[in-house]
Amino acid sequence: SDLSYLGLADHKIPLYEADRARAEHQGHQIGAAVAERPPLAAETVAAIMRRVRERQRAVGYEGKYREWIRRVTPPDLQ
Repeated sequence: SDLSYLGLADHKIPLYEADRARAEHQGHQIGAAVAERPPLAAETVAAIMRRVRERQRAVGYEGKYREWIRRVTPPDLQ
């Protein structure tokens, strides 16, 4: 990672490295657990995708995230 904005570009941060290693290990564990699960049935996936599209329509999301965020963010948070 680029830490030059903190003036730490040439320094190793042990805590950062330990966190990165822990996160990588946890990611591998999650991936292994997911790989052991049976895949969802096509009908289940289709039902989930229908629900996602319904929710997107309900909130006015048309597939362009940055535009949608710009439109729904209150003026005092911009």
